[in-house]
Amino acid sequence: LIMTLTFNSENNIILTQRSVQLATKDLLESNVIPLDKLKQYIRRHSIAVEYKVFVWKLLLGIVSPYRETRSFKDNINHEIYSKLLATLETCRILTPTTPLLHKYLYMYLLQKNNSTYLPVQTINEYEHFFEIGNFVCLFNDNDPVKNHRQHTNDRLDVECWMITCSMYEKFSKLLKRSAHLVCN
Repeated sequence: LIMTLTFNSENNIILTQRSVQLATKDLLESNVIPLDKLKQYIRRHSIAVEYKVFVWKLLLGIVSPYRETRSFKDNINHEIYSKLLATLETCRILTPTTPLLHKYLYMYLLQKNNSTYLPVQTINEYEHFFEIGNFVCLFNDNDPVKNHRQHTNDRLDVECWMITCSMYEKFSKLLKRSAHLVCN
């Protein structure tokens, strides 16, 4: 139970109790989700399974915290994904047999470098990207092995790609900071 103190119009203190589940639902269904408040909330309370993926997407910036702009942000993400995928297929870098996580990696590199040169010396160089991608796809029920041949859920692919790239960026920054601390 969550206890909250509020003041009514006569400045009397009102103590209310709500279940964590109801408080989570209220927070995530509001028109504007305050991300700082959400971060504090999830540090103190566990999040129900049905909300975890949505909370991840909010915190990683993939979903807009503003209800009115969520569909716009989804359309932009889908457009970016579609254009990167089409570019790589047109250049014949990707084929229908290219594994899903390899597609994600090439799209990430193309977007990050803003060039047609993809600096992949070895696939082992991006082992962490693939590990993160496997976790994200399985977490989102988008098994990269099962779905590698048939892409029936394009929206799920876009979300998995966006989450994988965002988590990999954060992981890479953390590794660089750690290496800097160890070297000094």
